Amino acid sequence: MQANVERKPEGEQKDNKEWKGLESVSNEVEKAALKINNAHQQYSYDIDSLLEYVTEMHQQFINSKEASEDLIPNSSIMQSLTRSIERIKETLSKVSSSHKDLHSSISKIGKAIDKNFVTDDHILSKEDILDTNKQGALTEIICEHLLRLGYIDVGKTLIKEAGLDWDESRLEPFTELNQILRACRDHNLDPAMQWVKRHKLALDARNSPLEFMLHRIKFISLLQNDERQALEYARHFGGCGQRHQKELQKLMACFLFSKNGRLPTSPYATFLSPNIWIEVCDVIVRDACAMMGLSSESSLAISLNAGCLAATSLLMLKSQLKYPHLHDVWSNADELPIEIDLGSKYHFHSAFACPVMRSRSSDSNPPMRLSCGHAISKEAVNKLLTGNKMKCPYCPQETRRDEPKELYF
Repeated sequence: MQANVERKPEGEQKDNKEWKGLESVSNEVEKAALKINNAHQQYSYDIDSLLEYVTEMHQQFINSKEASEDLIPNSSIMQSLTRSIERIKETLSKVSSSHKDLHSSISKIGKAIDKNFVTDDHILSKEDILDTNKQGALTEIICEHLLRLGYIDVGKTLIKEAGLDWDESRLEPFTELNQILRACRDHNLDPAMQWVKRHKLALDARNSPLEFMLHRIKFISLLQNDERQALEYARHFGGCGQRHQKELQKLMACFLFSKNGRLPTSPYATFLSPNIWIEVCDVIVRDACAMMGLSSESSLAISLNAGCLAATSLLMLKSQLKYPHLHDVWSNADELPIEIDLGSKYHFHSAFACPVMRSRSSDSNPPMRLSCGHAISKEAVNKLLTGNKMKCPYCPQETRRDEPKELYF
């Protein structure tokens, strides 16, 4: 008599396998953590015992010398030193052997991960994504990223080796920016102050808070040492204080806590935070890049961060596309078959989705404006054309073949 065995769905089998894999890795981690904890306790005990033994030997030598006027025999000294050295070597050997066991336990975690989880990330990239025409653009993005970070020499070397047409005038702003940032990290505001004075009109047009932020740091620094100097320096807020009245009121309230060093424990202690300098550096980079016609953040950093956010969704998509009935879902190489929300931070421009084809526009399929004012994609126009004219899918008006105009957002 043959028993009937119920076969579990493939998805459930996969979930059980992944759960068992997680349990296996978790067990190895717990074992390694327990061994590390025990080893740490044993190390502390062995080293403390060794220190106690050496201290005892040292004290015995001192006591023997004080108790006897005669010199201690060399043979006795050598025997004591030999015993001490052997004890030290024995302890070191024990610690070294225990340390090797720890390496073995940690390596088992990696082996458990490799055994139970297979990383197949080929879907995260395309082999032909960077053709010859795009290689130059990618190199420029990398160079710009290096220059933003202050690696001027590395950036210049890459520009030279890649054969990019960058003259010195394009590099000078990055060099000056790097000098300003380096000074700010050393808590020196003078280069930043001078740069703000030279570009005051452009910064005011952008409603930049940089000038106020620099004066705020200088004011707090003076207030901690001399109230009178801080009060005199407060006149510098006249040009930029109108846009920061609430912040300026808080700064003036700091006078109430400046005596006897009470400012660090006051409600305005945030003005002393090291993050103030980090914020200033970020604003300097943002304003300087905007004045150079660049984005406030590095294009390379934006791309990498967006890719990391999308990686999980892409891997889930890959696991679903292995089913035969879903092979034709991803037919368009220029877009994904699912929507991946990266958050408002990564929304840089408007996107048009064709109401007829239910697909997003692209360079090869741009949005087109019909004579009636409605917009559909170029692919939809071609499908709706009958002869030399077409009827708008949203109103009765007809449009000739040569009338649709490409839209730019």
